Amino acid sequence: MKLFLNPLAISLFAFSLLIISACSNLSARIEPPTITLAGIEPVDMTLFEQTYKLKLRIQNPNDFDLPLQAMNYVLELNGKKFANGVSRQQVTVPAYDSALIETQVISNLASLFDQIQGLALKGTGNLQYRLIGNVHVGNWDSRIPFEYEGKIGLDPTSQSR
Repeated sequence: MKLFLNPLAISLFAFSLLIISACSNLSARIEPPTITLAGIEPVDMTLFEQTYKLKLRIQNPNDFDLPLQAMNYVLELNGKKFANGVSRQQVTVPAYDSALIETQVISNLASLFDQIQGLALKGTGNLQYRLIGNVHVGNWDSRIPFEYEGKIGLDPTSQSR
């Protein structure tokens, strides 16, 4: 039995393997950005829904620019989901640099009451927050997950020290 290999078929197969390999290496190389909460302020409050403006600091730990096309995120306070949001704001974060964006989150009345009740029981101290979500990068069909935890001091005596 004689096996005939078409040079065009071999070339297409090799090219396909090269493309698949390059794409998998590209996504493996991307380090997730560090996204921190830089500020929050109320925008609109109704009986059923509250809207807050978030200022987010996005830091790029990669050695190439990150063209962010969109993101989705959840803001948790003291271990409970508080608000969620999405953004189609496009920003390119330069390599080893950061950018500040403003976006919005929406909470509901139940989330707000949970937080007020928790603060009343806890008293003063720290407000723990967790920001989790995904960023959509450039023309690549990929989502990069991110997660950041922090705390905000609520005790006026501890902030002055």
